Amino acid sequence: MSKEFNIAICGSARVGKSTLVNALCGKQVARTSNSLCAQTDRMEKYLINGNDHTSSISYTITIYDTPGIES
Repeated sequence: MSKEFNIAICGSARVGKSTLVNALCGKQVARTSNSLCAQTDRMEKYLINGNDHTSSISYTITIYDTPGIES
């Protein structure tokens, strides 16, 4: 059996959305910077594939990193 999950990370610019994506993925996949300039200028997609060994269920998590929302 396989399960699929989709997560969209949304919010204001320069608040750490890409840093959260990296934390969820467990490695540096999204570009980040300490500068005040936003690093994500278009939606990016990252995949996490895995298996739950206790129930033999495989899963795919798709994480969407979005550009900052400005008011």
